[in-house]
Amino acid sequence: MKFEGAFWAHFAPGDQVLVFGAPDPAGRRRVRRGTVLAPPAPDTIEIAFDDGTHEEFSPADPIRVSHAAGACRCVTVIR
Repeated sequence: MKFEGAFWAHFAPGDQVLVFGAPDPAGRRRVRRGTVLAPPAPDTIEIAFDDGTHEEFSPADPIRVSHAAGACRCVTVIR
């Protein structure tokens, strides 16, 4: 699946986000808090996590990304 350039436009460097991992067999998802590092490209987003690690995600990754702010109800699904 190819995303349009505006797909990641909702996220900006410095945004606090929650990254929900793929569900385990019981349906639970691991949730990690992080910060968007670089201006998102159409197909990737790079996130630095609170544990000091950082990862780049693409549409091939079974994750969901959402702003950490309680007022934001967006959830971006990447599959």
